Amino acid sequence: MAGVCQTASPLIRDGIRLRKRHDFTPERYASRIGLIHRRLCALADAIYADADARRLGHRLSTHRDALFTFLDKPEVPFDNNHAERQIRPAVIMRKNILCNRSEAGAQTQSVLMSVYRTLKLRGESRSAAAIVLAHA
Repeated sequence: MAGVCQTASPLIRDGIRLRKRHDFTPERYASRIGLIHRRLCALADAIYADADARRLGHRLSTHRDALFTFLDKPEVPFDNNHAERQIRPAVIMRKNILCNRSEAGAQTQSVLMSVYRTLKLRGESRSAAAIVLAHA
């Protein structure tokens, strides 16, 4: 397993480093992107004795077309910081109210936080939406 991780980690770092270049475009770096994809295929298609390494190799093989999307499509970020910042208020709220006391409560909070975050992103009033929902 360690061998797979030691190979995968530099591969991912190389992809991110390439994407961070100020002059990055898929056209300009097509040959380097191709090399990264070939390295990924070699890693995914290798035969591993360790069960965990085989499982990771299979997962890499299954998702190989999506792992380096950020190299093929510059509008796709290479990290998920935006998504993490979006869920942060819900996580803080859950911690402040000492978690959810039931599965139904967790589901309700999940739905409400999703609706509220969507309304905030759209610039709409949460209180007006709550009134509309209450009368529905």
